[in-house]
Amino acid sequence: MDLRSGSKQQHSADKQILTSIEKIAPETCEQEVCVMAAEAQQHLSGGDSLILQEIRNGNQALSSKLDSKTAEINQSISGLKSMLDKLSFRVTEAEDDIGTAEDQLVDLDSRVVKLRKENDFLMEKVDQLENHS
Repeated sequence: MDLRSGSKQQHSADKQILTSIEKIAPETCEQEVCVMAAEAQQHLSGGDSLILQEIRNGNQALSSKLDSKTAEINQSISGLKSMLDKLSFRVTEAEDDIGTAEDQLVDLDSRVVKLRKENDFLMEKVDQLENHS
């Protein structure tokens, strides 16, 4: 049996007992029955507050767990943000270094072209001088 349906059935039975007790006229009941009726009525009215108290306790426990999990998640997010910031800094440095290397490569390429031309010119001049002598 489901806990909720069992609780609803008990609550319904309690209400029926309360209704029956309320129908008893105080002048016709004995002292003992009146005391029992008063206790039953107090128990039934207290039952709702017990349920509400349990719900409140459950809500407080759930809220506490949610708060602790939220704090853990926020801490993890802070750690990830820190790591991301460090990686972003390293990527920026790498991009700067690559840009500098590319600039140097263009400069070196132009020097190589110039030196090849000079080398070709000098080789031709050497050949001319060797052939001339």
